[in-house]
Amino acid sequence: MSYFHKYKGIILLILDTLILYGVLIGVVLIRFHNNFSFNTWSSHLYSFTPIFLIWLLVFYVSHLYETMFTFQPLKIISSLGRMTLINLFLSILYFYTLPFASLTPKTNLVLIWGFASILILLNHIWFSLITRKQKPLNTILISQNQGSQELITTLKNNPQLGYNLIDIIENVDDCWKLPRLINSQKIQVIIVDKAFKSSEIKEILFESLLNKIKIIDYIDFYESILNKTPLSLIDDPEFLSHLEERSYQLLEPLKRGIDIFFGLIILLVTFPFWFLITLLVLIDKFGPIFYVGKRIGRDHKPFYIIKFRSMIPNAVNTGPSWTLPNDIRITKIGKFLRKYYLDELPEIINVIKGDMSLVGPRPEEAKLVVDFEKEIPFYNIRHIVKPGITGWAQIHYPNSFSIEGTKEKLQYDLYYLRHYSIWLDIMIVLKTLHIPLDIKTH
Repeated sequence: MSYFHKYKGIILLILDTLILYGVLIGVVLIRFHNNFSFNTWSSHLYSFTPIFLIWLLVFYVSHLYETMFTFQPLKIISSLGRMTLINLFLSILYFYTLPFASLTPKTNLVLIWGFASILILLNHIWFSLITRKQKPLNTILISQNQGSQELITTLKNNPQLGYNLIDIIENVDDCWKLPRLINSQKIQVIIVDKAFKSSEIKEILFESLLNKIKIIDYIDFYESILNKTPLSLIDDPEFLSHLEERSYQLLEPLKRGIDIFFGLIILLVTFPFWFLITLLVLIDKFGPIFYVGKRIGRDHKPFYIIKFRSMIPNAVNTGPSWTLPNDIRITKIGKFLRKYYLDELPEIINVIKGDMSLVGPRPEEAKLVVDFEKEIPFYNIRHIVKPGITGWAQIHYPNSFSIEGTKEKLQYDLYYLRHYSIWLDIMIVLKTLHIPLDIKTH
């Protein structure tokens, strides 16, 4: 049953895929029962497969396959309701505007969309109920890490994650009770921080391994549950060495090529909207069209970021450096632009120039970086890669307005640095698509 907890999202994705193709088969057989042929089936299979991929992608970016989300029926209903409407709209665009669509279905599209939407909704609700009934794995946490409390709270408040936290061992003096707990509580998982120094613990863990108890590294577990890396890890020489060995330089040419290619496409596709945004900015509050601000980039080199102005002219000189919630300096049009991240469209110029990447830690204002460096140890570590338009921190944490919030975001930046890859960049871009839709999952 431990594999069920680990692969919930994948299982749910497979079930949804089977539903889509099952509905397709059913509709085609019913609608063409008198003149069914291989050509009829192959044309529908060929035409609807791209649509099914788009539908599943929309579900994915709206977090429907994440463990945290599979336990909340009301959010599932709300999100699936919106996403299925978006899927219908995308399907109509696909079949009736793209030249390579071989079919222009009407009744069949509505039937497939309707039945699939209902069955997928029922599947997610059913899966949520099944998840509730699965017995969580009895778990012990062995750690002295100061960041453990958030992990402990998350495990206790989210039984759908599949772990029943029996006890926490934080002191070497408490190691004596570990064998008794393992036997009396039928422990199935032990999460251990390798920084926990105890020869007695090592012997117990070895015996546990022989008894088929799963041993999980604390950092790996922390990251898998919270999607971030604890700041305490920065003090670990092994971690710093790991960052040094990452293939940042090897991936840079490929990432640069991707940035230029997609940057030019985004610029060409969105450029017609620039004129409308320019007009709205000037009508709302006459002044400069663009905001140009000094930011700190890769290797701590400064550059000037370009955005559409969303605040009153000279806003930088008339208020704090932080842009606060409901900041009175933000214009009416500016609120709209910020809500849908349209003010950041000109940043694509920074990407094409090479100041930024499509994906990376968000660049901070130069004068704020000075304060962060004083207050947050090793803050500059985030500058070993190019900053990005979107990033791991942006899809997991809202805008911060304090040093504590910046520390929190730094943990997500550390996760990005530790798992730096093109595949992670793709995941971040896909997850970013849900932000303008304002889909809240936590």
